[in-house]
This record gives sequence, structure tokens and C-alpha cells, in this order.
Amino acid sequence: MKSSSVERQMGPIDVDFMMDRFVTACRERGFSVTPQRLALYRALLGNRGHPTPEMLFAEVREQMPTLSLATVYKAIDTFKEMDLIRELRVPEDHRMRLDADMRRHHHLVCVRCREVMDLHLDLAGDLSFPPDSVSGFEVHSFTVQLSGVCSECKSD
Repeated sequence: MKSSSVERQMGPIDVDFMMDRFVTACRERGFSVTPQRLALYRALLGNRGHPTPEMLFAEVREQMPTLSLATVYKAIDTFKEMDLIRELRVPEDHRMRLDADMRRHHHLVCVRCREVMDLHLDLAGDLSFPPDSVSGFEVHSFTVQLSGVCSECKSD
């Protein structure tokens, strides 16, 4: 995984704190706290590389050989329903990418290697919409996804 100074500006996710919140949220919403869900969510929290479900499956299956890809997709659906993760789409890459960092941030996407990197900058003050451009739509939040070429691909 590549790392950049913009990625580190907000600091790392407190995995133990988030795992405690996850268990509480599951119990409050009536979801079982299964070993598979715990392992998958922990792996997502620890993976800043925005993995695909298949990447997540391969990572967690090393610890849980009986894990199925269907279980991974069901857990992802549950995590999204609970607003614990978000799904990203990368242009010209039809795979689902996952992000467990629910803090406001944006993304840099390399058009060559398809790497997705976090961009923790507050762009809210720099973005304004002319009233007629959004037809009365009230904007509550937004994310920006910038496409380009990462430093590794640029040097190749």
C-alpha cells in the first residue's frame, strides 16, 4: 500500500475503539456479533488500501479457512446498512471498493494501477454551487474523487 502525507493528516483509525462501537451497534440493531463479522470488520479497519470484497476475502480467509465469499458479501451488505463502511467506484474498474474510514475525506485514484488513496483535506470552504446549478437541491455532504497518475506509476 502506498502512503502519502495527505493520507496521514487525520491520523490513523483507532481500531479498538471502532471495534467496540461495532459490537455495540450490532447489538443495538439486532445483528449477531459473529467471528466472521468481527474478523472482516477488523480487517477493513486495518486496510487503508480500499480493498475489493475478493481482496478482503483472501486476507481474512488466511485466519478463517472456512470463510466463504458469500459470507463476505453478506457482511458487506450488513456493514453498509449499519453505515459502518462505504462503497467506492473507481472509473473504468467495475469492482466494488470498500472504505471503513467514515470520517469526511476524499480520494485520489490512479488511472494506471487503480490504487485509491485517502485525501484528508477540508474542501467545503472552497466549493460553492450557484443556486440555479443544483435546481433547489439542498447539499448536505459531498465527496471528491480526483483521477490522475500516482507517483509510482509516473516514475515507471
